[in-house]
Amino acid sequence: MSASPTLLVVGFGDIGARTAKLALAAGWACNALMRTPRPSEGVKRIPGDLDEPATLTRLLDSLSDFRNRSENPAWRGQISPLLQGNSGLYYPKKRWNMHRPDGFAADFPKVRQAASQGAVLLHCAPPSPHGTDDTRTAHLLAALDSAPPRRMVYISTSGVYGDCGGAWVDETRPVHPGNARSRRRADAETQLGAYASRHGIPLVILRVPGIYGAGRLPLERLRRGEPVVCAQEAPWSNRIHQDDLARIAFRAAQDDAPPGIYNASDDVPSSMTDYLCCVADAAGLPRPPSVSLDEARQTFSPGMLEYLNESRRLDNRRMKEVLGVRLHYPALAEGLARIFST
Repeated sequence: MSASPTLLVVGFGDIGARTAKLALAAGWACNALMRTPRPSEGVKRIPGDLDEPATLTRLLDSLSDFRNRSENPAWRGQISPLLQGNSGLYYPKKRWNMHRPDGFAADFPKVRQAASQGAVLLHCAPPSPHGTDDTRTAHLLAALDSAPPRRMVYISTSGVYGDCGGAWVDETRPVHPGNARSRRRADAETQLGAYASRHGIPLVILRVPGIYGAGRLPLERLRRGEPVVCAQEAPWSNRIHQDDLARIAFRAAQDDAPPGIYNASDDVPSSMTDYLCCVADAAGLPRPPSVSLDEARQTFSPGMLEYLNESRRLDNRRMKEVLGVRLHYPALAEGLARIFST
């Protein structure tokens, strides 16, 4: 990587800001697409709105160091021209496959050398709120089509796997999203994979479960005494501490991070019921009352029922062994202890 790499954050919320802070501490420059200004010391704001494509023209300024890869000797032999006249676009000889953990198997040492210019894109923006297609990702990639980033990291969701009946799930499992929100995420993954193939750049997809941390705990819900499904019937769920996720995202942004798909979760799946009871205990609040799964299906909100209709346990070995991540909070107890000790 060059002496002064740049991180371009799209979706500058909690995880984007935390990852930018890590990048700045490591000597990177940071730009962020923001619809509205927010405190961001050291981060250059790029005004724009993914729902308004006309506002995205200034994104190209953050990628102004891009060079035509077809003229780079390190790239020769790694790309093949698209059969679309003089489009000027290229894709690696092996196309992206979202069902393979390693994405596509181009010669990435040479790709990294060829892609030594340009920013790293960290795409944290949530998908469009309606439909099955993620138009926000479509607008973003269209805006960057003439000047691709050097590599991309996408914060996706483990919801793309759908209901797995409580089974352990690794990255080889085919996606089977069970609701519209997850289908939009799967669509974004597909769009990013096609874009990465076309431009010959590494792509890391992080499939993320529920995120917890300071400012992200369900304390108001617990104070309201909202019920949970009884422990015996509660489906499996997964989570990750916000600081660990930021560290995973920053690791994925580095040039020597192997591209592909990673489950970005902690080591200990549990249930939403267990999670809420543990948070209540740590916060000194009463544990929530419990109801049967049948009663929950009759009384819970549609959004909550989407979570109750899915059960899976994420296998994170690839994240640790291939991406080389060491979790600071491998279990919920450690994360909660840190939150309530500060």
